[in-house]
Amino acid sequence: MSFLSKIFRVFGNSHTEGNKTTEMPRVGNKEPVCPYCSSTLDKMPGRKRKCPSCSQFMYVRTCPDEQVKILVREDQIELIEEKWAIKNGAHEQFLAEKRDREATKNKLMSQGLNTPTDLDVKWEQLKVSLPQLASEYKWGLYRNARLGMGDVLKKQGKLSEALDTYLEVCYIDLNGPNNCSTKDPDILKMYPPFDPKSAFLAPGVLGYIDKLCKEINVNPDDLGSRFIGLSYKVESQLKLPISADEAWKELSGELR
Repeated sequence: MSFLSKIFRVFGNSHTEGNKTTEMPRVGNKEPVCPYCSSTLDKMPGRKRKCPSCSQFMYVRTCPDEQVKILVREDQIELIEEKWAIKNGAHEQFLAEKRDREATKNKLMSQGLNTPTDLDVKWEQLKVSLPQLASEYKWGLYRNARLGMGDVLKKQGKLSEALDTYLEVCYIDLNGPNNCSTKDPDILKMYPPFDPKSAFLAPGVLGYIDKLCKEINVNPDDLGSRFIGLSYKVESQLKLPISADEAWKELSGELR
């Protein structure tokens, strides 16, 4: 047993950093009992479920202390995530990300958004990251950030905007984005920012596009015009090697 494991075994949920010991309270129910109203359930849920007694949503998580499934309230999820960060040796990163979320939330509030949601904060973080990732030639991460923005739009119910963002992600994917992290011309000759030979379309993104087209009634012809129109702009901005028209030929074949 490691020294850290012994500490957790003796002190339960305490965590020591430097000279400071942080008490981590136990949360959640191992038994099928609602964490809100303490009503007994017919069985342990396997995923998020609304309590039949109080109508509150219960969440299923794995407790890092005992490696068992537990039922928690929504406000307890972050504590479980922090416990996992401690267990995995990533507590400092967890705290840094938490501080960044708080700073972003305060920024949005100072700009007039009184009650920023988690999605508002996530959108702002992703939006702010784009210029930095582009300047560092981290095009794979740039693509991931745009994908995350599409996910936010979809969850916000902005389906048309989400569709456009997923189409952009596909266009970037068809150009084979790489994380170069340098602008050295000699290195870029060997490892170009975009390499169509390594292009790959993610099935999940294709599925999102297909579903959104059905939900907002976008037919194949309209989708093609939509894709080419927005891709012309992206092609110019990012200086991509594959044209919008060429990319649509590839994408349309995958969507049929």
